[in-house]
Amino acid sequence: METTHPRRLFGNRFLDALPPEDADAIGHVAELRTWTEGTQLARRGDPVDRVYFPIAGAIAHVESHEGGPSVEVAAIDRDGVSAFEALFGVEDAQFTRLTMVPLAAVCVDARPLCRISEGSGAFRELLGRYAVASIRLAGLRAACRGHHLLEHRLAGWIFALHETSSARELRVTHALAARLLGAERAGITRAYARIAGTGAIRYERGRISIRDAASLAAASCGCLAESRAVLNDVYAAR
Repeated sequence: METTHPRRLFGNRFLDALPPEDADAIGHVAELRTWTEGTQLARRGDPVDRVYFPIAGAIAHVESHEGGPSVEVAAIDRDGVSAFEALFGVEDAQFTRLTMVPLAAVCVDARPLCRISEGSGAFRELLGRYAVASIRLAGLRAACRGHHLLEHRLAGWIFALHETSSARELRVTHALAARLLGAERAGITRAYARIAGTGAIRYERGRISIRDAASLAAASCGCLAESRAVLNDVYAAR
């Protein structure tokens, strides 16, 4: 009788969607690492030597220009992959990468991961779908900044961090929120006050306590649900 082995699961949606043989190969070269919030993993232009698959927390991809404000262009949590440009032969980081909350991620050296990817049609197909989805998600984020009130954007941002960290309290300063959302600190302060007025959160000294997650979700714009739909399509059975 043929013996079946339990499938390796990492807790990252991309890795867990791969064929078992690919997951096993990655497991042999991967390591689980953790970082505190506010850690800079890479600056734009740094060599890309590792690919990150978050299992808790999130990595912000930040774009900035000299003399101008920085802004978050993507937030990579357990649904995605950070630094996947390395799998397309790109040697330099395309964005600065920061941890927004405490992060746990499966880290894989880019070179062996490239070999695994190149040897698996299923891996390349999934990577292609994820790369196309990333373009769509960047478009949604840009449209959100242009059309939705800061209050609703901030509510969705906090709710997403709450979900990915599973924490009732988040350590997020006004300065970090303003930097990643591309807003003025005064605007962030007013937006926090309006959200707190609904009873969804309490904000004090750089700490956000989640009091009513349902109310927080209701205060968010619809972009969060639309972004989830895009990622669900990436991992839908084919």
